Amino acid sequence: MGAISITSERERDVDFTLGVMTTGVNLLISTPKIMDSIFQFMEPFSLNLWMAIVGASVGVSLLYFLLDYSSEERKFSARETWWFSVGTLLMRGTDFAPRPSSQRILTAGFLFFVLITVSSYTANMAAFLTTNSLEKQIQSLEELVERSDYQCGTVKDSATMNFFKTSSKSLYQDVWRKMMKEGLVRNSEEGRERVRGGGYAFIFDYMINSYSELTSCDTKMVGTPFRLQEHGIVMKQGAPFKTNLNINLLKIKESVIMTQLKNK
Repeated sequence: MGAISITSERERDVDFTLGVMTTGVNLLISTPKIMDSIFQFMEPFSLNLWMAIVGASVGVSLLYFLLDYSSEERKFSARETWWFSVGTLLMRGTDFAPRPSSQRILTAGFLFFVLITVSSYTANMAAFLTTNSLEKQIQSLEELVERSDYQCGTVKDSATMNFFKTSSKSLYQDVWRKMMKEGLVRNSEEGRERVRGGGYAFIFDYMINSYSELTSCDTKMVGTPFRLQEHGIVMKQGAPFKTNLNINLLKIKESVIMTQLKNK
């Protein structure tokens, strides 16, 4: 007993019972990583650029303080100069404005700097959020073939591999050519390990992929199952207990036992 699909090639050598359950083949990929850092707002600019913005604000504050230091109507104290720079950078403004020409020229230059900085940040933030939302996960074989950043594979010498290898459909042939590039694995566990590493889609039995998704948060099952097939119990040809097995399998399928076992 096991995940053994009933195929015509296998029926030549062994006997199968009636199908225990009908399954298909679909894709298993790694679960997309969700960015939930509280510092995500800093992503549009690099660390060096953030440091340059802070340095420019500090430098402008120091210039305001020096230009207003000898003024009789001094308004730019150490605290007020820093608040004026921060308020301008955040496009809030302050309660007073500089009057001397030198300070006004400095203010105009700083306002232009703020305009460019805020506009660039807004554009980069919009592009950053749009790029994240457009990072589309693979949902079908067609998308898998088109994605050059994804490898794919299945268990070597399995019925799934033979299906893709012998299929005449162009889509399945494209998948098979992609599989041959280091995509085949020895067993399903190795396939799941490659999926967890990212950039790999494991094409295998729907029930096995479903079990992987339910027991591992790192994997996700996608796509509608295709290549529907029956799984049965295999035995030697002419086994005398085949009829009894079939009768009892029918009784099990007519009851709720199969549903209970599947849920378990």
